[in-house]
Amino acid sequence: MSLLSRRDFLKTSACAAAAVGTTGMLANRVDAADLWPIPEVDVKITRAMKIEVEYDRPRIVAGNSQYRLAGGVRREPILVVFGDNGKIGVGACNWGAGQGDVEYAIGKTVTQLLQDHGAVNGKICTSSFWDLAGKTLDQPVYQLLGGKENPDGVPVYDGSIYHEELLPRDRGTAYRNAGASYADRASWQDAIKEAIDHTLWLGHTFAKVKIGRGALHLSRLAGNYQDVAVLELIRQHAGADFGIGVDANNGYRMEDVFWLLREHGDLNLAFIEEMIPDNVDNYRQIQQVIREQKLKTLVADGEGWRNSYDPLAAEIIESGTVDILQGDMRAFHLEGIRRESNMALEAGHAARIAPHNWGNEFGFLMQIHVACAIPNFYRAEQDPGTLRGELLVRKSAYDIAGGRCHNYSAPGLGMELNAKQLDSAKVIHEARV
Repeated sequence: MSLLSRRDFLKTSACAAAAVGTTGMLANRVDAADLWPIPEVDVKITRAMKIEVEYDRPRIVAGNSQYRLAGGVRREPILVVFGDNGKIGVGACNWGAGQGDVEYAIGKTVTQLLQDHGAVNGKICTSSFWDLAGKTLDQPVYQLLGGKENPDGVPVYDGSIYHEELLPRDRGTAYRNAGASYADRASWQDAIKEAIDHTLWLGHTFAKVKIGRGALHLSRLAGNYQDVAVLELIRQHAGADFGIGVDANNGYRMEDVFWLLREHGDLNLAFIEEMIPDNVDNYRQIQQVIREQKLKTLVADGEGWRNSYDPLAAEIIESGTVDILQGDMRAFHLEGIRRESNMALEAGHAARIAPHNWGNEFGFLMQIHVACAIPNFYRAEQDPGTLRGELLVRKSAYDIAGGRCHNYSAPGLGMELNAKQLDSAKVIHEARV
């Protein structure tokens, strides 16, 4: 399948963005089919449900530069679709999907839904349809996408290292992991060590660490120094080979970015993410400092882009000023990530793809499958958590070891609905024939 030309891409981007912004209409089927091969699955949807599930985080997670507390529980919307062949598809959904979006799927075939929603990323997300297609054809989703299993596994990282040491300690042991090695100690260093120890226990060799304490929690100077103190501690505790990326959630200023790169390049940061709001000229200055300091640090951004048709995404990808493109997995969906990958390849700047994924188990599974189907994938982001209740049962292990995800070749996305527990599910919207 040939890539869109740059001229065609920009023309299509403008048209699609205008359509989304004014009428909410989806792109036509030809456009969707051009972006990904659509499997022939003549299975009709007889019932669809938007359900909310909850996950327990491994600990109460602190805040970042924009808010003070992420909490110990995360909520995730999923879409469950029932095919007239008796198969059930389970995948991600978006919080904004309404009753009409769920009703839209009823009576349509899997192929129709993938064609209709593939290009501009409908709110209900296509992952449940891909899952149903895979279960119907007895293939993992990555094979349907034209990909192959990576025998070495897909590289991953833990994205849950927040401002752990700034959690209030006067609220009791609920803010500590009672079973952790350092739980009986009060120092901020031990709070960080606890978080990193759990990351290592999960099988990760790479973590994204939140910085930007000077934007909300501390004074600017104290926050910057504390950011570096935390990074130095992690480097010491986890070792020289442990991968560290940082994410400021736009909580840094340009002078803060320059200071971090010039004064603390010995931290060997793999990437710096969302240091400042998207701006091509500022990114060029940051890249210049990286070159001057002879660092291998990559610039990452893009989680705030609306979808793969966002004009800002086109501008930045064309500029080549961002090395790691982070379109949100749930907002872009599988199709949008493929399109982002194509855009990067067409631009010719060697940018890689690492979808943003926070608070979403299915987003992690989607990343693993899309990683096998594009040539410029970087790493998948995991937000660790344990599903509450017995609504879903894993059929494929998705083991993480040595910083890579293995065992993800079950049919579909590798997750199966426990239909016996369906009556106890928190249903937000439902439609059926």
